[in-house]
Amino acid sequence: MNFFTKTFFLLLLSIFSFSDLYGQVTFTKGSFIINMGIVPQTKSNGLVPYGMVYDLIINYKIPVVWSINPGKIKDGTDFTYNAVSYKGGPFIIPKEYITPTITARITYWTFTRGVQGVYSTSNFSAPVYDTLTSFPKIMIDKGSGNNKIIEDYYQDAGIPTSAYTLGVPADLTTCFDLWSNPHDDPTWATHNYLYDFVTTNKGNIWAECHEVSMMESCKEALVPFRQLNFLSSNGLQCWNGNNKCQANSEEHANSPDLTIVTHNYSSEPMMQFMGVLTNATQNGSEEWYIPLSSGNWNAT
Repeated sequence: MNFFTKTFFLLLLSIFSFSDLYGQVTFTKGSFIINMGIVPQTKSNGLVPYGMVYDLIINYKIPVVWSINPGKIKDGTDFTYNAVSYKGGPFIIPKEYITPTITARITYWTFTRGVQGVYSTSNFSAPVYDTLTSFPKIMIDKGSGNNKIIEDYYQDAGIPTSAYTLGVPADLTTCFDLWSNPHDDPTWATHNYLYDFVTTNKGNIWAECHEVSMMESCKEALVPFRQLNFLSSNGLQCWNGNNKCQANSEEHANSPDLTIVTHNYSSEPMMQFMGVLTNATQNGSEEWYIPLSSGNWNAT
């Protein structure tokens, strides 16, 4: 299963999620638990559940509970029910919303698409991170010609093409929640629209491959010298041998030292994946990111 696909959908759900709802909640007998912690993670048990959640929320107006244990360690248990340890941020469909129509949709996603889950045969308690009631409005970059990379994420999860829009940064409006950049070579001229999208409109960005360091170095030539350095204080080093970054000349080795990788913030929405991310950092033109020697990661 593609690690980036998994974290892409975790980002989508986290945009409209807030941790102020943490707390133990009792769910009624007959609620449905989507098991997100099965190992090995596959397309069916790790990605298609996001298609099921999208279907229930968008097409049937059913709220879906996202359960995350705020005190767990990496790959730790979110809650236990009927001797099964549920991990990876399981989803719960409360009994109160399960009608014959919803039962049929659950059957479709489990028996036809391979989602793993069970109906509870008794009441149970689980921590609630948030109750999901909507999906973000997303634009996928088409200017690079690499939009199929992100479109394939949706296809793998079973989410329809109607869930996103193709465009370029100049097409962004306040109606969009997230801009998605696959592999690309952004410049200030083409991507300056992202500055206001993030700082004024409070939009979100998904970027991958060397798009990240390229975008961090995009800077306008005249005062006020605005820069798209949303992750770092003044930009990132470029990947080795392909120095196209506009604002610096530093490079880093392409391959990271995977022996020093640690996983932190286990209860954050973006960290609800099972196993390590190292296999996802061994391909592509840029496999890891490092701030310029004169800077740091932004504290925020």
